Amino acid sequence: IIDLNKTLPRFHRALNFIAHMAYNNSVILFVCHNLQHRYIAEKCALSCNEFCYTEPWRSGLFTDPQVLHGNLPDLVVLLSLQGKNPIELTGCLTDCFKMSIPTVGVCDSNFDPRWLTYCI
Repeated sequence: IIDLNKTLPRFHRALNFIAHMAYNNSVILFVCHNLQHRYIAEKCALSCNEFCYTEPWRSGLFTDPQVLHGNLPDLVVLLSLQGKNPIELTGCLTDCFKMSIPTVGVCDSNFDPRWLTYCI
């Protein structure tokens, strides 16, 4: 059972952080591996002039200079984490951790919140 009294403060903290990053014109990358949510994730990213990555994660995307094209994002927002095992997201989360990129995600009760910087 999810306690909304605990969820709401986490939501406000994450929202405040995202708003701060957006206000400072930071680069925000939305990551969505769920095929059903791909279109809405891309549409959301385009509506706020940000970027979206919906392909399977390529190892070293942030850390390998031969793979990296352009600048690193300042924030990664992970979408569709419901039912996901952190092992499936290890590449993305590891790259973010190595490059000190904060992460935000809405987690299900079976997801370990320690994997994210801001877990809702």
